Amino acid sequence: MKSWMKMVFFSKYAHLCFFLLVLYGISWAVTYTTPYEKILDSLRKYCLSDYSARDSIFYYEILEAKFYRGQYEKRLQSLTANLFDHRDKFQKREFFLSNGLLYEEWQEGAWRSYLLAEIVNKGKHETEIPDKVNFDYMVLGKKKIIPFLEYKYREYASPFVSTGGKEVYIHRDNLDRILERYFKSLWDHPMVA
Repeated sequence: MKSWMKMVFFSKYAHLCFFLLVLYGISWAVTYTTPYEKILDSLRKYCLSDYSARDSIFYYEILEAKFYRGQYEKRLQSLTANLFDHRDKFQKREFFLSNGLLYEEWQEGAWRSYLLAEIVNKGKHETEIPDKVNFDYMVLGKKKIIPFLEYKYREYASPFVSTGGKEVYIHRDNLDRILERYFKSLWDHPMVA
C-alpha cells in the first residue's frame, strides 16, 4: 500500500491531473456568470439588435439584426420564465429596481427606446416656491443600455434631467461629461491676466 501511495504521490501524471483540475476550477470560478448577469446580457443584446435593425441601411443587415433580436428574445423568455414576463415593461422595471438598476422603455414613433442605468441615489424633493412642489427623483449612474438617439448619434446625450413615469431622472454620467469638457476648455484656454 505504501509503495502504491509513494508511486502516485511522485507520479508526474498525478501532478498533471491535479494541476488540470486546479486550472479547471480557477477558470470556472473566473468565467461563471449568474442567471442575473445572463438576463442582463441578453436584454442588452436584444436592445442593441433592435436598434441595429432600425439604424441599418442595407436589407441584409436589417434581416440579420431582426434574426438576432428574435434569438435574444427567445433566450430572454427562457431565462426569465420563473421570474417575470419579459414582455411586460412594468415587471421588468420592478425586477431591475430590486437589483439597483432603473429600466425604462418608451415609444418613439413606431420604434422603442430603452434605458438601463445604475441608480446612484434616490429620494423625494419638496419645496414651496410660490406653490407646493414635490417629486421623486433618481440620480442615475453609468448606463448599461443607452437610448436610441445616443446609440445613433454616438455623441448625443440625453438631457441632464428627464422625466420618467412618476420620477425625475438626473443623469450623472452626462454631468460628468459636461464638467470634463468645461475643465478641459479652461486648461486649453487659460485666462489672460
